[in-house]
Amino acid sequence: MPGCPCYNFEDGLFLECPGATEDSLKTALTNVVTISKAK
Repeated sequence: MPGCPCYNFEDGLFLECPGATEDSLKTALTNVVTISKAK
């Protein structure tokens, strides 16, 4: 997601989205889940 850095830590994921909307967060998190299931 442009302008929305994502940091992967050993104990979790941090998504920094200062201007995020509900829809953009839903899209980003859906993509994370989809990619995680593919691995």
